[in-house]
Amino acid sequence: DRTKYPNGGPRHDQDPCCATVVNVLCMVLCPLSCPAAHGCADLVDGLTSLPCKFIPCSECDPNAMNPLWFCSQAMGWAATFGQLHTVMVLAKNGADLDRVNLAGFNARSDAEREGHQHIVRWYDEWVALGKPRNCPALPF
Repeated sequence: DRTKYPNGGPRHDQDPCCATVVNVLCMVLCPLSCPAAHGCADLVDGLTSLPCKFIPCSECDPNAMNPLWFCSQAMGWAATFGQLHTVMVLAKNGADLDRVNLAGFNARSDAEREGHQHIVRWYDEWVALGKPRNCPALPF
């Protein structure tokens, strides 16, 4: 429930626009990462609710991994920039928030590293509830 939890957003010293420019090739290769980093939760929800989410590495795949940046994922970009509502819709639509990238971080540890305790608290509550979601990431 997004009304129960404030989104948070980037710290005052974080700039998702700059990160997008610096990592433009990553954002083109995995286009879900850009709206995730910028906190476009409704757009991310719409994309990851489409049937193409079941096609690995598609622009709708909530678990797509970017080989150009440590196999980063949309939920990692969202967690890094404090975008709780985006993390929530990714989890709802099948993202594996426990998946670790090649830098050794998952969504929770990304948020913890960047000081976004609101995401860490939500994640811990979500785990305690049994990780509820809208549907699994794969249709089987």
